[in-house]
Amino acid sequence: QQPATGSQARGVPRTAEGRPDFSGIWQVMNTASWNILPHAASIDGPAGPGVVVGDELPYLRSALPKQDENYRNRNTADTDPKCFLPGVPRVMYQPYPFQFFQTPTVVRMAFEYGHATRNVYMNTPHPKGPIEWRMGDSRGRWEGDTLVVDVVHFSGETWLDRAGNYHSPAMHVVERYTFLDPDHIQYEATIEDPSVFSRPWTMRMILYRHLEPNFQLLEYDCLTFADEAAGNLAPPKPDRASPAGETASSAPARSEAAVASPAAAGQGLTIAGQWANGGDAGAGQANYTLEFGFPEAHAALLGVASTRHSVIVDPPDGRIPFQPWAMAVREARDKIHEDFAHMKSKDLDSQAKCYPTGVPRFANRGGPFITVFPNHVLLQVEYGHEYRIIYTDGRPRLPKQIKLWNGDSRGHWEGATFVVETTNLNGYAWLDVIGSFLSDQATVVERFTPLDANTLRWTGTVTDPIVFTRPWTMGWNYVRTQGQGAEAEIWEFGCAEGNHFGAWDDIYARELAPTTR
Repeated sequence: QQPATGSQARGVPRTAEGRPDFSGIWQVMNTASWNILPHAASIDGPAGPGVVVGDELPYLRSALPKQDENYRNRNTADTDPKCFLPGVPRVMYQPYPFQFFQTPTVVRMAFEYGHATRNVYMNTPHPKGPIEWRMGDSRGRWEGDTLVVDVVHFSGETWLDRAGNYHSPAMHVVERYTFLDPDHIQYEATIEDPSVFSRPWTMRMILYRHLEPNFQLLEYDCLTFADEAAGNLAPPKPDRASPAGETASSAPARSEAAVASPAAAGQGLTIAGQWANGGDAGAGQANYTLEFGFPEAHAALLGVASTRHSVIVDPPDGRIPFQPWAMAVREARDKIHEDFAHMKSKDLDSQAKCYPTGVPRFANRGGPFITVFPNHVLLQVEYGHEYRIIYTDGRPRLPKQIKLWNGDSRGHWEGATFVVETTNLNGYAWLDVIGSFLSDQATVVERFTPLDANTLRWTGTVTDPIVFTRPWTMGWNYVRTQGQGAEAEIWEFGCAEGNHFGAWDDIYARELAPTTR
């Protein structure tokens, strides 16, 4: 089917600027991720008619042996089973949904697979290379009603499918997104790679809009599955004799709303923009420990001063109110760091494995990029290409059986303050490096309050009667960054793909490598 043009494009959603609006959740219905060429069903995957125009790839004779080698070694050489970033264009035809977030200056895409993201900056040049990114660098422009995305700066480590069709770092991709009607997008990708192919060639497929009521992206963080199957991620549980702690209704945590909301709503202040940790001593070191900052030895290694500062604002003593059994777990986790040789996967911070950071720890990953839309708010951090989608449209929560690393978040506005309540956490993520944790029954309430045009106050109140004796609150300030050009962009931070942290390398080889798919 050819893309609709001219009068045929009428009826598609449009932005205030009159451009086609691709906002929404989309997904392919094909088997191109297994093989972009026509193929029968096999142990590798289902059959499919292929998506390559002309049904053939114009490989150079010199490039064919590499493709044959890839196919023979596909179960170990393809980065997809390792759950690494799949690259472009492959990410577009993975069999999982993704969501468009469209603004005049940037089109953002969030993918359920591996919490991958793409940020297509409009009408701006590519940064100077050479740069080697798995997802490449994407720059967009409009040609009539078609969104054209030019992608360069590849690493050459990704494949085009599971069958071993591949590219080199010299690949140049030109994508074209064109509405066929309001619920179908024709997607084309033209590949030019003179190191592998004798001429440019094109793949073409349809993206289908999800129309189910309240449909939302979930998580497919396959990087974690082997660890989860081995039982290494399950949150600790108390013995039956341990009493439950207080809930939010029986012991409400101190609110900072009066302190952090100085008539912001009437000043036209906004949470939208790019933010960085700052303003509060110790906020940047809270990732190591929420209560103490960096230890002296760690600070010296990094060439910084240890703040010895707690970001816990309630209780007033700056300490997390662990139940005795939970404090014992945290202390044991901290102590095992002194003996790397005997550490097991369950003893290691999930962040050291490049797993999702979880909520509330997501808030301490260098400061978020915040984009506000009518029915949701998008939070992104560069670290590990993570994102959160916080719905503000009043939709019901996910069923309690669905537990996620970043939980299920719902937001509402109290003046200029954005209030977010998150439930459905799986309890896998640690709160800091030394092993602070919560359970899968926790509720986290965050407040994002602009104090002035360049300062954003964040607080997070955790309620979890299984782990804590009472609700408690942490907090710090973000400062607005004034970056221009590349400094205001999100670039690729592929944590898992380059993770050779010594302890994790050793543990993975001992415990998990034999069980990965």
